[in-house]
Amino acid sequence: MKTMELDLHGVRHRDVRRTMDMFLGDALLTGTHQAFIITGNSSDMKMKVHEVLAEYQLTGETDPKNYGMMIVHLS
Repeated sequence: MKTMELDLHGVRHRDVRRTMDMFLGDALLTGTHQAFIITGNSSDMKMKVHEVLAEYQLTGETDPKNYGMMIVHLS
């Protein structure tokens, strides 16, 4: 199963949408099945990630082993 990872540490909240658009575009074009998005523990960052995922009609679930990471199933 093909996976990709995006680490949002150091990304400003105002840049999350653009960063995720590029990442998700690449992931979907390359046939990635699962993506890991590292958000850290910021609830604001997690909310922004959920907003972008909703626009793509995707959902992210918190990794039960790492609360600072979301798992997104792309296919």
